[in-house]
Amino acid sequence: MIKRISKNVVDINEEMLFEIIQLHQKYFQFEAELIKKFIFQGDYIDIYLHEKNQKIVGTVVIRWLTIKNSKLAYIGSVVFDGDYQRSGLLTHFIGKIVFDGYYYYPLNKKYVFALATTPDAYAYFGKFTNSWPKINGSIKDPVQDIFKSFLESEFKDTYKEKDGVFFVTKIVKDGYQDNIKVDVFKKIENEYTHWFLNINQNYIKGEQILCGVAIDMINLKTFCNIFLKSKINRIKKIYKRFSNTYKALPYLMWASFGMMGAILVYWGLEFADFI
Repeated sequence: MIKRISKNVVDINEEMLFEIIQLHQKYFQFEAELIKKFIFQGDYIDIYLHEKNQKIVGTVVIRWLTIKNSKLAYIGSVVFDGDYQRSGLLTHFIGKIVFDGYYYYPLNKKYVFALATTPDAYAYFGKFTNSWPKINGSIKDPVQDIFKSFLESEFKDTYKEKDGVFFVTKIVKDGYQDNIKVDVFKKIENEYTHWFLNINQNYIKGEQILCGVAIDMINLKTFCNIFLKSKINRIKKIYKRFSNTYKALPYLMWASFGMMGAILVYWGLEFADFI
């Protein structure tokens, strides 16, 4: 089971920060100071812990911004360990953003912005109907104006535009060292992954694509489908684990009986010697 805790980034203690840095460096060989910089640029951080051993298995940082009367939930430092990368944790987090967006900003247009460092990251956001950039077109006005205003505010002089797609080069300049195997993504049969690899061949050097997803009723339907699918997959994993354990139960029982029998025989021999 996974436990989620939400904290103001300034409330992270040194021990927890050290573990977060280790998790990030497992997948991206950033310097510790650079990881700290990314984290403390946010307002809040969601930390996902394994309930039994309290090990940190995932993080997401969020900051709400106002750009041209629109509300932007900018998320970053998204890292999930191993099997938890496709366990629905990010979908759960996006769900919280959607709820907060409608609750706190009901009259504003709302978006989720993120930098896609890998093809997998872009593939997640590309599934939404009202998302940008699209694999078959560029970013259209007025959304393009929001993209530009956001980039001028957050990444001035460290971004570029090509064919209507915005690339952020900040971590290239900060000395990004890749720890990702390109062959892994090339084997994935996914139209979003292929598009990302074709248009952003410099991602291996640290170039990121800015992605935006509208928080609206059209995307809400897609989100619900993704959310339900993640829950179904979670139930399947639990069932499979239980099923494998159940299949092994008869063997465990016979092994236990055998061990008990051996102990009784041993005690019997010891008692016979005693007599």
